[in-house]
Amino acid sequence: MGSMVAIVVSFERKWQRVMPLLLVAVGGSALGLYLFAPDFIVLAYAAGTLVVFLYSLAYAQRRVGGLVIPKCMAFLLISLIPPALFVMGVVPESIKETKFTFLSGGEGVALFSKEFAQMRDILTGVAYKVWKEHPWNGTGLGSFGMDIRFNLVDADWAALKPGQAGALNGWMQMLAERGILGIVFFMVPVVGLVMAWSMRAFLSVRDVISSKYHRFGDLVFHPVCPLGFIAAVLTAACGFFDHSFWRAETVMVVAAMLAMAGSAFPAVKKADEESVTEKK
Repeated sequence: MGSMVAIVVSFERKWQRVMPLLLVAVGGSALGLYLFAPDFIVLAYAAGTLVVFLYSLAYAQRRVGGLVIPKCMAFLLISLIPPALFVMGVVPESIKETKFTFLSGGEGVALFSKEFAQMRDILTGVAYKVWKEHPWNGTGLGSFGMDIRFNLVDADWAALKPGQAGALNGWMQMLAERGILGIVFFMVPVVGLVMAWSMRAFLSVRDVISSKYHRFGDLVFHPVCPLGFIAAVLTAACGFFDHSFWRAETVMVVAAMLAMAGSAFPAVKKADEESVTEKK
């Protein structure tokens, strides 16, 4: 998603030297998602990327104008050609056949397979049981793999993959490993950043609306502004189906994006500054 903002900003500020690196970044990100992320993660982040890109195009048209929208769209299409050729020519058919099978519309084929749903129910049940036994402190970071081995019944092992060490519900795994206290300490900084972002967004929108000469286009702030919030929402939503969202590196990236998003809003105007401007 951040690369969509970078495309627009590179055209806005005419960063021609950055564009080759940006081509590699966009193509590499798309290829990595396709190869290593589950289908629902790919679809979720593709939807978020589309929203950010459309918003960025609206911002670019307002700030730059001219043919900036066709240029950005052409740049995006060109950056996706190498990964598309790599998938068609290099990626084995055995891998491609497992991707987006739900689009075939076959009977019993769905975005979340029955096997996935069964595994998720079993692992969520284990996490809930462990949390009920250790509600405040949990059993310790990285201990869920052992919790699986000590809390499964024999009939459940057949439904799990060999070496399964994580729940398919990251929030429940976090409760099992960290407990209520751990999840509170985890969430406090993120919630604080979300609240700061929300306050900056509210004040910026209020300033635009309260101005006598505002236009609808004035509400299109820098595309970094919605980027952090969308990334946080998508990461939290994916946490209900994947346990990797709360890794330290993921949290640090989301926190940094939220901080940058909040700081990208226009500075709040003071009442005395507005009165001086109106007098002039």
